[in-house]
Amino acid sequence: MVYDPNSSQIVLFGGSNNTGALSETWIWNGSTWIQLHPANNPSGRFNASMADDKLGAQVVLFGGEGNSGAPLGDTWLWNGANWSQKSLAINPSARSGALIGEGGSVGSVVLEGGVGSSRLVTDTWLWSGGVWIPVTSANAPLDGNAMAFDSANDQIVLLDQLANTYSLGPGPTAPPGGCDLSLLSPAVSMVASESTTGYWIASADGQVASCGTAPHLSVQFSTNAPIVGMAASPTGEGYWLVASDGGIFAFGNAVFQGSMGGKVLNQPIVGIAADPSTGGYWEVASDGGIFAFNAPFQGSMGGKILNRPIVGIARAVSTGGYWEIAADGGVFSFFAEYYGSAR
Repeated sequence: MVYDPNSSQIVLFGGSNNTGALSETWIWNGSTWIQLHPANNPSGRFNASMADDKLGAQVVLFGGEGNSGAPLGDTWLWNGANWSQKSLAINPSARSGALIGEGGSVGSVVLEGGVGSSRLVTDTWLWSGGVWIPVTSANAPLDGNAMAFDSANDQIVLLDQLANTYSLGPGPTAPPGGCDLSLLSPAVSMVASESTTGYWIASADGQVASCGTAPHLSVQFSTNAPIVGMAASPTGEGYWLVASDGGIFAFGNAVFQGSMGGKVLNQPIVGIAADPSTGGYWEVASDGGIFAFNAPFQGSMGGKILNRPIVGIARAVSTGGYWEIAADGGVFSFFAEYYGSAR
């Protein structure tokens, strides 16, 4: 049961009675319970984890336990009127009874622990930008007992079964006007935070240094492939990171629009560019292939002969197209003016 930001009501899903696990959706409107009958429903379950994703303006449901007694590992989103299942390349393992709650700038939602198929689960995950991101920490709790968001200090506070207290705060910080570049090994990309007077620098292992007055939006996390690019959201209050396998990781007010993560690529992804007019983005591969997500596809060098591989992409502000650039300085224009190249 959780507060639904879309309807300003309490939403309840699942549970169990003497017939078994339930697959029912109910809302509390302030005076009475009303059963809803959405077109889609998660399967019957109890001990599922539900939280309000404020950045996504939705409710996130993960896992639980069904009639078989086995833990579930699926992710569902409630938009105020219907449930939709998210099929993701990276997910927490199946579990029931996990702690879940608001994450502040750490992430939209934090999921910790729970009971797996044969043991307690002790890992921590962030739901941010429409994807699950595993949190890596040398000092992780063994098993959570209670968890809450400390808004005054922008951190998650967790109490484990042995009464030990843990906190999870935002990503690495730097002195005002400066950067802690020792965090980066190696640096691979940077973007401006246009809503401030600073910028972000990303490293191959997913760490992000916030420089100047750019806000700290992410923590270190695990990826299946190295981070290779970065793009700022339309307002400059968030960013996307892209990995060489096409995986996208969204932070701040950047919205996850899809990715090539988990899909077959002819060549690795090498860059990303954002389309401020749609809030989407393009991924570009080293063979020149373009993959558009809520952004117009304007053509690509995919399947064409290149002297050297493509290494980057940039959006053409005036036309809504883009340029690809190759390692030898060659520039390829797609619905964008050609001004020359370094080749």
